Amino acid sequence: MDDKDRLEEHALGRERLVGGLVHGSAWRRRRKGAGRSAVGPVAGGLVLALLISVGFGMTTFVRAELAARETPAVPSPLVGKPAPVAAESPEATVQEQVSPSPAETFSTDPPQPPATVDDHETARRAQVTAIDELIESTRQSRGDLGTAIGEARACLDHSGFVTIQRITGARKEQHARASALQVDAIENGAEIKNLLVGALFASLEADRAYLRWANDYWARGCTGPTATGRFFKKGDRLSGEATALKTQFVRLWNPIAWQEGFAQRRETDI
Repeated sequence: MDDKDRLEEHALGRERLVGGLVHGSAWRRRRKGAGRSAVGPVAGGLVLALLISVGFGMTTFVRAELAARETPAVPSPLVGKPAPVAAESPEATVQEQVSPSPAETFSTDPPQPPATVDDHETARRAQVTAIDELIESTRQSRGDLGTAIGEARACLDHSGFVTIQRITGARKEQHARASALQVDAIENGAEIKNLLVGALFASLEADRAYLRWANDYWARGCTGPTATGRFFKKGDRLSGEATALKTQFVRLWNPIAWQEGFAQRRETDI
């Protein structure tokens, strides 16, 4: 028996109970007879009305309970719907757009260790070595120049002119090397470099003047003035300027070369 059948049986029992009470009350009134006072019928009517009202109320409650169980539940309009999402403020949107990513804020590269004394000494040694090697190459060029000028004056063949031409090319390359030297780890490095570059440029211009003289002298059949020629004199003047710059250079250079164990130089070595 389900809940509905039990509720209906309970309601019928209530109705039978009320009916029995009514019939019992009527039977007792007939038994007492008409000799009772006029108050009896009035009290009996009130009792009867009360019993009927109670029975009717119980019946109504039972039926309402049955109707509530049979009626399907209506879902709430909010059930199953997602909760409303608050709109983002413009400030939050702008902040999200401009906020840097972790890759932009933090660098993944390992920190570089600071320069140490050993690093400075290593750089100094390398720079001094480069200058000493350059000086050694210029020493060979200067020695060959004197021989080449003597051959050009003798005018035995064109070999003097060819040698001066080769020396001029070598001087050009030496001047370029001097201009590219790194001297930041050397004491008075900038001044030493400027003196060496200036000296090699003056030597290069002197070699070019001697080359022009040798070419013209050979073209005239080795006749005419030699030591008094215009280009020869120009070569001598530029060579003197180069020697003055070389003298200043070696005065600053030799103490540094000695500290690093390199040979001492003279202006005639460059």
